[in-house]
Amino acid sequence: MEDAQYTQYYVAFLDILGFKNLVNSPDYSCEEIMNIYDVVQYRYETFFANDADINGNIKMKIMSDSVCLYIRTDFPDSLFYLIAYCTAFQCDLFGTKGLLLRGGITSGAMYAKDDVIFGPALTEAYLLEEKNAKVPRIIIRKKTIDEGMNGMDEDNAKLLWKALFRDDDSFYTLNYFWFLALAKDKNNEVLNHVNTIISNQLDTTIDDSIRQKYLYVEKNLNRYFRG
Repeated sequence: MEDAQYTQYYVAFLDILGFKNLVNSPDYSCEEIMNIYDVVQYRYETFFANDADINGNIKMKIMSDSVCLYIRTDFPDSLFYLIAYCTAFQCDLFGTKGLLLRGGITSGAMYAKDDVIFGPALTEAYLLEEKNAKVPRIIIRKKTIDEGMNGMDEDNAKLLWKALFRDDDSFYTLNYFWFLALAKDKNNEVLNHVNTIISNQLDTTIDDSIRQKYLYVEKNLNRYFRG
């Protein structure tokens, strides 16, 4: 038996909100559910397809409504690439399927081989998502950002700060709102589409948990689409 050892990783644990309701709904077929996974897989296969340095270094595991992504901390600019991917995935899922993500990103020790992954970093990322994220956002601590920026390419470091903002509770949040807004001057359909998704939810549900999630998205989108 091999001598199993921990390796240092940046880890993102993401939860697709509302997924369980879709699976249990008679209105959604197996094929329609599979289409959601297609968005996950397509983004994973194409995001770094033309970058030989990073392609294949970000690993992914899918567990029902949860997605775990991880990359070794000793890979150059690894935190930048992980955040860039997670932000693009968050935009894709909301823009194409109207589904929201909640998650946490952390760093630390983890064992990952084949279908087995475990360790303190994975546990912490899960707890960030479960206990602290609360609304549709992917959060990360300032300590992790500072660690990841140490020695980072200057241009990537500048982009990283554009992809993050300090939220009301002092966690840093992946700014998928800004990325969605980048298209607003070229294609107003983006604004119309996301507004329709939000309005449909707020106009048809009295579930306060659901309302709070979409009110959070609406508040932050307004900062960029109408700012």
